[in-house]
Amino acid sequence: MLVLSTESCCDVCAESYAADSLPHSIPCGHTFCAPCLTEIAKRHRGAGAGCPLCREPFAAADIRRIRTDQGVSSSPPYPQIQPYPNYYPAPQAQPAPAPARGFGAAPLDEDALDDGDSDDDAARRLEMRVLDATRKGNSFEELSRLKREIDQWLARRPDREHMALKISAALLAAILVNGFQHNEAKKSAKLAEDAKRKLEGEVYRLKLDISKLTGAPPPPPPPVLAAPVPPGVGARKRRKGRPM
Repeated sequence: MLVLSTESCCDVCAESYAADSLPHSIPCGHTFCAPCLTEIAKRHRGAGAGCPLCREPFAAADIRRIRTDQGVSSSPPYPQIQPYPNYYPAPQAQPAPAPARGFGAAPLDEDALDDGDSDDDAARRLEMRVLDATRKGNSFEELSRLKREIDQWLARRPDREHMALKISAALLAAILVNGFQHNEAKKSAKLAEDAKRKLEGEVYRLKLDISKLTGAPPPPPPPVLAAPVPPGVGARKRRKGRPM
């Protein structure tokens, strides 16, 4: 039985699994959310769909829902992760803070400020990595890995906003979806072109058989079946026809 965590997400859309997007598997063993697999199978119903990671073919009937040990419908996007019981030692009694002096003085939690500053710096670094990745045109796998890293980082900090980083993560998710759809469209176009060439070849062979039976001149071959002219043949013919 599959154990879902707050960091589990689909490798195609990079979205966390939810009640309307539960994990499903295909024969190659890879797991994606149900909407992504359904869309892939729908787009390639005639030619046959392929796994986004290993390209092994599958059909809509091969999609299987994976049983999980807990429902994900009630889980918030970034739930607070609690430590295991007795993982941390019991807090020791701390001495009472010294009374503040001066007008408006209040105790300053310097550790909390340091943690906040380090989180802000880390968030900015992740934002810059998203910017660099989109500029360099990284691969689908690299962008998907970066999206998961950002989601995991945000899940460990549910009490902080980091709105700019969340916007960068949403932009990265949109790039992943668009890139996947573009690759699927290119694959469909190539399959259609291959099918067209195969059909043209079969039509040519049929016409050739008919010409042999009827004694008619053979038809011209389609461009894809035309034999290439060896280099230098045209030049030799021109030299033969040139007057001495």
